[in-house]
Amino acid sequence: MKVRIKDIAAAAGCSMAQASRALNGCKGVDPETRKKILQTAGKLEYGRKKNSVVVLSPPGIDDWNVLCLKELQRNGINGVIMPFRHFTPNDEKFFDGAICANGADRIEDVWCPQFTIPLVMVNQYGSRLERIEAVQPDADWEMESAVGYLASLGHRHIARLHPVSLSAPQKVVNRGMDGFFSAAESFGIRHCVYNENYEPAGRIQVILPKLLREGFTAFIVVSDFDHQRLLNIFSRCRVRIPEDVSVIVYEQPRTADFNLTAIEIDNDLVVKRGIMLLKEKLAGKTIPSVTRIPGKFHVRGSAGRVRDA
Repeated sequence: MKVRIKDIAAAAGCSMAQASRALNGCKGVDPETRKKILQTAGKLEYGRKKNSVVVLSPPGIDDWNVLCLKELQRNGINGVIMPFRHFTPNDEKFFDGAICANGADRIEDVWCPQFTIPLVMVNQYGSRLERIEAVQPDADWEMESAVGYLASLGHRHIARLHPVSLSAPQKVVNRGMDGFFSAAESFGIRHCVYNENYEPAGRIQVILPKLLREGFTAFIVVSDFDHQRLLNIFSRCRVRIPEDVSVIVYEQPRTADFNLTAIEIDNDLVVKRGIMLLKEKLAGKTIPSVTRIPGKFHVRGSAGRVRDA
C-alpha cells in the first residue's frame, strides 16, 4: 500500500501539517519533532525510489565522485551526483542510501539530525557516534611504508611535509601522523624526524630550504601534486636527487615521468569497498565503523642511500 502523509503523522504522533512541513524541509517544526517524522518516514519507506543512491559531493565534481557513479552502475544501482550543500530532507525520499565522496565538509555534524537514509563515507572520516561508517586509504600504512624504506637506505633525518587546510578537523589535519611517528619510533629515530602541516601549499618554498640547511636528507611530501615546483626548489638549492637527498611523493599520472618514488592510493578499491559496504548496510547488516585500504608503493629513482651511511 502507498504510504501517505496521514500515515506518517499517525505513526509519529503529530499533525498532518507538521508532517508535511517536515517532509518538505519547511521551517516552523521543532527539531526533535522533525527528526521523529523523518525517521518514521524512513521506516515506512515513504516516497522512496528503490535501487537508487545519491553521491554527495563537495562543490564541483571530482574523480572520486565519478568513480562512485561508475561503481554503482556496475552494481546495477542508479546513481545521482548532488552537492551536499544542495541536498535536503525532501530529496532523500528518492534514494535508498547515500555515498559521500571526498570532502563534503562537516557532514557528520548534520547528517543524523536531518536525514534518515544509510550513509557511507568514502575517502573521508565518518562518525561512530552518528553511525556513519567510512572507507579510507590507510594513511598510517602509507607513512610506515615510506619511513621504513627511507630508514632501510640509512636515512635518519626524515621530514614529512603536508599542505592541508589548517581549519579542517584535526583528524584530517593530522592524517597519517601516527603512522609517521610510530614508524620512526620503531627504527629508533623518533627524535630525528620532523612533521609540518601548513597552508598555503606554496609555503613549501620557504620550509624546504630551511630543512635542507638543518641537515634533513629525506622528504615525504604528502598531497602536494606540483612535482615540478618541488624539483625546482631542490634545483635552486643546488641539491641533487637522489645523490644528496631522497624524496617520496604521492602518485599522480605524471609522477613516473619525473622518476619519483611514490605512494599510490588505490582509489578504485576504496570506492568498490565503500559501495559493497553500503549495499550490506542497506540489507540491514552491521558493517565496520572504519575500513582502511592499503595502497601501493612504487620504487623509482628519487630515493637513494644516505651519503654518510
